Amino acid sequence: MLVETTDLYSYAERCVKWQDDKYSAVAFTHFLYHSHAQNRVTEEEVRALCRSMPLVDNYGGVVCDWSGVLVPAKGSKCFGLFRSNPWRGQGSGDYSLADTYAGVHTQENHLLSFMRTHVGASDVPHISPPNAAFPTAASPLTRENTLLLLE
Repeated sequence: MLVETTDLYSYAERCVKWQDDKYSAVAFTHFLYHSHAQNRVTEEEVRALCRSMPLVDNYGGVVCDWSGVLVPAKGSKCFGLFRSNPWRGQGSGDYSLADTYAGVHTQENHLLSFMRTHVGASDVPHISPPNAAFPTAASPLTRENTLLLLE
């Protein structure tokens, strides 16, 4: 058995390649969040790891190749305008929930703030629309949807 000494960034770089299920991908995001919060990795290292880490979408699927990330539907005012998710296939899992991994607790919405800053997660009004139909556009607007559009 070979024992090797490594730093946290090199360890994380190796781990990110093995995130192929929902639990592992979310656990890795928590690991990276807490490593950054404790200044164990630099901003540059966090950015590099965030670009290559897989994300969990709202349907529980792991997305390894993503070009943009939406905030979860629970954190978005604009998802009320759509009856379906035309951005399906992009990372958009619910990272807003409080959770505990490896005995370390993450407060509600802290991980989402980390995702906005380091992964570039955006709400619907701040991204380019997909080339897809919106079923809501063919029906009358509700009062709530009208206010969302005006906002």
